[in-house]
Amino acid sequence: MTFSKFKRVLVANRAEIASRVFRTAHQMGLETIALYSDADIDLPYVNEATFAVNLSGASPKDTYLNIDKILRAVEISQADAVHPGYGFLSENVEFAKAIEDLGITFIGPTPETISQMGSKTRAKEIMNLAGVPTLPQVVIDHGAEVVSNQFNNLPFPLLVKAAFGGGGRGMRIIRDSSELISSIAIAQQEALSAFGNALVFVEPYIERPRHIEVQILGDRFGDVVHLFERECSIQRRYQKIIEESPSAFLTEDTRQLLLDTAVRAGKAVSYIGAGTVEFIFAPDGTFYFLEMNTRLQVEHPVTEYVTGIDLVKEQLHIAMGGPISDEAKVATSHGWAIEARLYAEDPLENYSPQAGHLARFEIDNVHVRVDTGFRSGSNVSSFYDAMLAKVITHRSSRIEAASSLELALRYAKVAGVPTNIELLRGILTEQEFLNGHIDTAYLERNDPAKLTQNIALDESESAIYLASLVMFRVHQRAMSRRTLPAVLYAWRNVKNADFFDVFVAQGKEMTVSYRYDPEFEIHVNSLEVPNFSVRHVGDDYIDIEAGSILQRLTVLNVSQGIFRLIGPKGSLIVSTKERFPRSSYESPLGSLLAPMPGTVTEVRAQTGDRVDKGAPLLVLEAMKMQHIISAPTPGVVTDIRARAGDQVTLGTLLVVIQEESETNV
Repeated sequence: MTFSKFKRVLVANRAEIASRVFRTAHQMGLETIALYSDADIDLPYVNEATFAVNLSGASPKDTYLNIDKILRAVEISQADAVHPGYGFLSENVEFAKAIEDLGITFIGPTPETISQMGSKTRAKEIMNLAGVPTLPQVVIDHGAEVVSNQFNNLPFPLLVKAAFGGGGRGMRIIRDSSELISSIAIAQQEALSAFGNALVFVEPYIERPRHIEVQILGDRFGDVVHLFERECSIQRRYQKIIEESPSAFLTEDTRQLLLDTAVRAGKAVSYIGAGTVEFIFAPDGTFYFLEMNTRLQVEHPVTEYVTGIDLVKEQLHIAMGGPISDEAKVATSHGWAIEARLYAEDPLENYSPQAGHLARFEIDNVHVRVDTGFRSGSNVSSFYDAMLAKVITHRSSRIEAASSLELALRYAKVAGVPTNIELLRGILTEQEFLNGHIDTAYLERNDPAKLTQNIALDESESAIYLASLVMFRVHQRAMSRRTLPAVLYAWRNVKNADFFDVFVAQGKEMTVSYRYDPEFEIHVNSLEVPNFSVRHVGDDYIDIEAGSILQRLTVLNVSQGIFRLIGPKGSLIVSTKERFPRSSYESPLGSLLAPMPGTVTEVRAQTGDRVDKGAPLLVLEAMKMQHIISAPTPGVVTDIRARAGDQVTLGTLLVVIQEESETNV
């Protein structure tokens, strides 16, 4: 590994993590280089760097995963150090070697360490030799014959996992021996497709486990220290969405044993830089090595909060050849930190990723930390991960931290694309979470729709919010008229008929009607909202008085026909219901529309094919995830509008199926 007092750092990544590294690098007096794809040219991080280099193209394989292009950018910019961020090439051993072959400092562990930990099976073997507890495993080579008696020493249920993968791809739970052979075959196919390597392994599956990891630092002098633990058990699709430090699960004795074990793991591979040792915990407190991430983690801010240590600064200092700082060697943990990942996704539609224009993106960063790569006016691309921001809080207790984080999310002004804000708020106020009774199956037990009910408004408050939305829209339509009576004395065909609008809020259809004859009256589902009056209307807010209480509500147009109202009692998502629905002729009967923006990577059907219900028709890739579009019913494919490589937007017509009755198939 090359060590030098470098002066110019290139970040081989994008958005939030690039911005995060720039911040510390500039504080240390270093120059910085940003890389940007064509899709990212207008994101804030590009202008935050000292210089920026374009990676022509938009898809990850053409840009942030293209080693040749990044190496050229290193030479063009005359960078003398490269920080890989996380994701993309951060744990790619060929990339790390290529950087060092140029005589450039790679800010991370040695290529040898990356290689050792890149294979989960090899990593477990190394950790087992070092005395780090691991689960027993059976490794299945590609093409090897699989027979049931290979697994006689492993208790059911079992878990098959890709040796070189992550994110839930190439992973299957096996609860019965009859599923064994087929599940392994499917996992191998997924692993080969996603990671280019079909090697998988089988190990015992722990029911309702907790995911707890330890932050470590290592230097070239052989020192390895821990910076305490983070719990990351709140996950969806095997990906974390809420992380915290410390863990509410650990006793002091178990914590110390865990931290010592993580340091032993780091020393086993002569770890250099910042890394994370991840463990899986059984309900009885027994824990096992899961994997080692040879990079900075997304959730590193919670560790920075509780320890006061700048992990990026430690990375840069160690990469220059320095030792772990004295502050890090004696760091203690104080208070409680929680991080929530804000995603452009729809939790009620199987967490489908979303893309579009962020009309508003404002989160108060006075009382919480906000790490983001976006701002108002940014475009959210379908090419990359759907994370918009990390919102992190630090308080003296876990309850206080959860409460302050929920409050920050409640008042976040995010409009233009759907997000998981309401789900995050629902989790942070749910009693099981507040009691610390969490595990990786938390979001399987707790339906997102049910969790959002935790923050639902009562009937009277939701009526006030809906009445406010109606009046806000009335005033917006009549901006030239500034008084309420003038607005409501519009011409009507039937003079004594009420004005009305129909909405869907909190799972219910609600009709708001209003009139001014002679006194102003407004009703929600025929129930009067008493003593309601409008005091002032701004561009994105309305001041109203209801029941002698004055309050301000912020009105955000999240997307077409969907509003988010924010006020002192909470927030409310409201969908407008069209009075005159569009004619059905616009899309043929049996149309399959794109559920999200993305790229069509594969078309598996042809016009004229007779397909069964559930048959895969095409594959849509959006934000680093592949989604199979399947036939909703038996039928015949009569039209295919998409081809491999096509970029599609939300609602694009993909395939048309002429439905056949079950008896005719």
